[in-house]
Amino acid sequence: MKRLLVLIVAMLLVPNLVKAEEELEDLLTKFEVVSGTFDEYYEIVTSFDDVSEVIEDEMYIIDDKILTIEDDLYLLENNELGRLDERLELIESEIDLLQKRLELFEYSLTLVGLYEESDQDNSEVSNRELSNTISKAEEWSELLFWSKVSIAERLVEIEKFPEDIANQAVEEMNADFNDNALNTARNWSDLLNWSNATIWENLQEVEGFTEEEADYAIENLE
Repeated sequence: MKRLLVLIVAMLLVPNLVKAEEELEDLLTKFEVVSGTFDEYYEIVTSFDDVSEVIEDEMYIIDDKILTIEDDLYLLENNELGRLDERLELIESEIDLLQKRLELFEYSLTLVGLYEESDQDNSEVSNRELSNTISKAEEWSELLFWSKVSIAERLVEIEKFPEDIANQAVEEMNADFNDNALNTARNWSDLLNWSNATIWENLQEVEGFTEEEADYAIENLE
């Protein structure tokens, strides 16, 4: 009976222990990112001879907090702080507070001209926004058969993407604008009973298709 009870308790505790260990791994990864960010700021500050005492003091405070969290994580890894799951939430909140403090520290460095967002960071943001813009442009092309001009205009006016990003997106997107013009022409022909001449004119003047795309649509309109 005693062995059975031990087995039952073990079965209940093991899943919780595994989950706690996984959470600890996540915390370690999160802490590595935060401490790596601080190392970057530390190198920036220490590379200048004339830095305000306020910034230096804040830097040393953050450094102390990082060392404290680092010690706690080490003790957790080695099971020297009691039950693992009882400490995880506390340390996670400490890391979150440290992250917010680092964001304020970065802002302080920016104000005094010691830190600027790197070209690589700007490039990553631009690439991500371009990817999002292309996805939205292709979505509209597939659903609404718009022209390149119409898509670019709506990306800026409706979705509020930067104009240069929108223009680049319509150049790089995957779309057949001849086919879009043809589908638009078919819709007008079926729903509005327009003549080919009216369709050809409106494809260019209203929808912004090129003359070549309008010609293709009329030539292939059944």
